[in-house]
Amino acid sequence: MERSIRLYSESAARMSKYLKLTISLRLKSIYGRDLFDLVCSDIIFSPLPEDKLGLFNTSSRLILIAERLLGNGEETILSIALHETAHAICYYRSGSTEHDSTFREVCRSLGIGEGFEKARIDIRKQEGIIQKIRKLEALSSSPFEAEAQAAMAKARELAIKYHIEREKNDEERIWEADLATGRRISRKHKILASMVSLLSGVYVVTVHLDSFDGLRCYGQKGDVEIAVYLFDTLERTIDRKLAEERSRDSRLYQGQLGTTSFYMGVLSSLNERFRTSGSDEDTKAIIRMRGDSGRLARRLVFTNARLSGRRSMVRQNEAVYQSGRSFGSRMEIRKGVKRDDGRLLLPR
Repeated sequence: MERSIRLYSESAARMSKYLKLTISLRLKSIYGRDLFDLVCSDIIFSPLPEDKLGLFNTSSRLILIAERLLGNGEETILSIALHETAHAICYYRSGSTEHDSTFREVCRSLGIGEGFEKARIDIRKQEGIIQKIRKLEALSSSPFEAEAQAAMAKARELAIKYHIEREKNDEERIWEADLATGRRISRKHKILASMVSLLSGVYVVTVHLDSFDGLRCYGQKGDVEIAVYLFDTLERTIDRKLAEERSRDSRLYQGQLGTTSFYMGVLSSLNERFRTSGSDEDTKAIIRMRGDSGRLARRLVFTNARLSGRRSMVRQNEAVYQSGRSFGSRMEIRKGVKRDDGRLLLPR
């Protein structure tokens, strides 16, 4: 499953709604019907590489806009979104994402011929100005009063001249990613989600909405990136070991009972390792991170939803459970993504 990490904030939600409505109306005026839901699943703001302003994900049919563009004007962001919509239309028609003659014709019909390239140039220029403003703001804390005042005055002058609104640091925002999809989430994936939450500090919830059913996690960007990496890596690692055990004793490890028991054993062992390997402060920090992410997600995303965490009794095969505990006690996960705080993905 290919996953996209996306930003959730009031400004991101508002801009996404504006883009979808505007593009839907434009498609209807051109083609006589609204093709948006047919060719795209959604428009989201996501962390993209510096050389990418937008991206159409063919597997999920998502249009991804670089989240750093949120400070730009509506028309600029709309140009990027329309460019990716053209890719979506071409992919729906022929399975192509090339910048060929067909793509250029669709762009012209959407009104984004030269406008997109102009938007790209404007964004690059604006990003350079923003970087200059940030350096000037840093200089404004200089101990030399004249230098500090001159830097602040120049920063304000540039912001006014190029219509740049400085980021609102007080806006509440949270990052989210889908871990598993489906109306019925397997017991294995629910246990995996518990492991991920334990190790990364993200808040995981089962979501049933009009457009999505599945497991979704919330937290700071770095923690959500860790969670996505861990979910896939842990599943591959544990399934590989489970397959080895099944090849030795297929009857003992057979079926869902065998899978669930083994996974529960691994989770139990990870809980134990987590409690004993780090300091109390490390444990408290993870619990606090998960709690803060949960409260913020409930406030921003699930404002009018009532969330409940029901626990059901799960049958276990004790021998397989102990086998899972044994494997979990020595399981190693390589560090696949960078962490600035130096915290281990999996305690030794």
